[in-house]
Amino acid sequence: MIRIAQKLEGEEAHFFYWAPVFFGLGIVFYFFLPQEPSLKITLWSVGTTLAFSFYLWHLAKRTDLLWYRRIGYALALIALGFFNIKYKTDRLSTPQLLGQIGYSKFEGTIENIQRLPRGTRVILEDVTFTKKMRKYLPIPTKIRLTLKGRLQPDSLLMPGQRVHAIGSLRPPSPPITPGSYDFRQRAYFQGIGAVGYALAPLELIKKPSNIKKKSFVTKIRHGIAKFRTKLTDLMRKNIPGQSGAIMAALVTGDRSGIKEKTRQAFADPGIAHILAISGLHLSLVAGLIFLLIRGVLSFIPFLSLNYNIKKIAAGIALLFTLAYLIVSGMTIPAQRAFIMTGLILLAVMVDRIALTLRNVSLAALLVLIFIPDALMGPSFQLSFAAVIALVAFYEKTNRWLSFSYAKAGDSRFPLLRKGSIYITTLLISSLLATLATMPFTIFTFNRFSLVALVTNLMAIPLMSFVLMPLIVLSLLLTIVFGPLALTFLSSPLSLSLEGLQHLSFWGQSLPGAIILVPAIPVFLKVLCILGLIWMAFMQTSWRFYGLIPISLSVFLLLFVKQPDVFIPQDQNLMGFYDQQTKKAWTNTNQSGRFARKSWLQQIALKNHTKISDKNRNPNFRKIDADCYHIACKNCFIDINHTSRKRWRRKVNYIFLNLRKNGESIDITPLDFRKKGGHFIFIDKTKIQIKTVKQTLGNRPWSLWYKK
Repeated sequence: MIRIAQKLEGEEAHFFYWAPVFFGLGIVFYFFLPQEPSLKITLWSVGTTLAFSFYLWHLAKRTDLLWYRRIGYALALIALGFFNIKYKTDRLSTPQLLGQIGYSKFEGTIENIQRLPRGTRVILEDVTFTKKMRKYLPIPTKIRLTLKGRLQPDSLLMPGQRVHAIGSLRPPSPPITPGSYDFRQRAYFQGIGAVGYALAPLELIKKPSNIKKKSFVTKIRHGIAKFRTKLTDLMRKNIPGQSGAIMAALVTGDRSGIKEKTRQAFADPGIAHILAISGLHLSLVAGLIFLLIRGVLSFIPFLSLNYNIKKIAAGIALLFTLAYLIVSGMTIPAQRAFIMTGLILLAVMVDRIALTLRNVSLAALLVLIFIPDALMGPSFQLSFAAVIALVAFYEKTNRWLSFSYAKAGDSRFPLLRKGSIYITTLLISSLLATLATMPFTIFTFNRFSLVALVTNLMAIPLMSFVLMPLIVLSLLLTIVFGPLALTFLSSPLSLSLEGLQHLSFWGQSLPGAIILVPAIPVFLKVLCILGLIWMAFMQTSWRFYGLIPISLSVFLLLFVKQPDVFIPQDQNLMGFYDQQTKKAWTNTNQSGRFARKSWLQQIALKNHTKISDKNRNPNFRKIDADCYHIACKNCFIDINHTSRKRWRRKVNYIFLNLRKNGESIDITPLDFRKKGGHFIFIDKTKIQIKTVKQTLGNRPWSLWYKK
């Protein structure tokens, strides 16, 4: 006990590191509930937990037991995190469509416009329908509308304008496969209640009626969105091709103009983070502005002799960084990076050191308080995983780096020595960031890259010393001289952006650029993440205990079984995974492309084979035009697949009969409509069926939600 008490005292000064972890555990617990808790039960549970935590804190004060106090703090933070996300869910109460509307007229205010490579995506808010909707059905107030071909709006339409639209609407899509990405949940927390396609061009309403007056905050929000749209169009116009789309992504955060082929080229070799505004971009902007302002002020004797120009430059750099954050769209990584960069600049102004894990924890806690649902997104996880690893490394090696730089300045070749230290630090930083984000990349995208270290070592210096200085210079000159300055710098910008693209495609072609990994169960993800956090935050020898949950999660991963049969909700595809040959077989190559892609990603396969007379599988046979038979592990599945035309569109119906050891299970089209896509697992003794509805539970963003 004495030894444990000594260890606890050693961790006492670093307990704040765990504040966002416990707060986040409350959020995770909420999302993993199978049933939406009522407000009454939530208040009772949270109140009881807070009372018990206060009792433990009071008991620890009387008995001087540190364990009780820490447990009390942890329980209080978990309860507050749970209440925070529950409060936001109830406050939003986003109304989402339950079925498809083939033709509908409505009005809405443009919130955002994204110019896609093959169309335009418009988000409309404050939507009102021309025709009265049924009162007992949820009526969406925010819609995402896609316009293609001649229906695309001209450049005169801007955020803040009221428009009339005619479109075909449908509910936001639930997960295609059990455990896959839930777009409907994301749409719920974005306030989006329907998605669809326009059937006619948008018509501007010059004098909108029956609409409440815009608030001051709404006017500012629309003004910022309008400025971002104009700036994005300006960059795409002056810098041709994908280079303009990439520059727009680096400045305004609008990646809609980047083609899927280009995005994949950046993702495969592990440099997709360059396209998402994060700590790298904000720190470069802050550092460049700081050096530029400090250099200019040093040439003014009155200021340099009478004032601390270092603090003045830090203050101006902070304002520019805030402006960049607003223009970039205020994404989760950008907000985290601004908090960290802002703390560093403020520390410069008050002569303090700010790059610590305490400030990383503070940034994470602030993000989770204001945007609790961000915890479940890859942006939050990847961003904080990288920065925690880097700051933890910096804290341990800060003295060594300072001593090395000071010693290099007194050496015979100072520039060469400092350059070698920089390259070594960059190599270690890239390695740490790659290793720290690798588990989250595997969990989210079912893949990782073996060439990420090499490509990052080439891409980051290109960004740091060439591309970002040119972008900052072009923006400053554009502010002073107008769009003509951007035209003047278009050639060097295009050259550097094309170099970045060539690097991404080269990295994609290297062997080991894409390593596919099967889908990992949620409890193994949580187990591994907690082990990584334990190793990062613990300061004593206890940190090595984090290897236990990490090793356990890797060991249990060997026993994860992949589904034998997959059928999506719309029943337009049948997929069979042969466990012996490790090959995927389908009944069609035409329909169900997105569902097939999602299924192949989960079982870590690139290609599939269509069952036909030429391509035969003894376990998956086509009996006739509408009937298939699967024989797997003494289990027999008869699949009857028919297609009918309904309301001028093709509707698929699948009837399944599963037989094993005398047990028979029937799955009808009604089961697919009520439960979503199906996974069928077959082992030696039983048949297990896993549906999308089972993985989602009865939650407000679920298509099958019942209060």
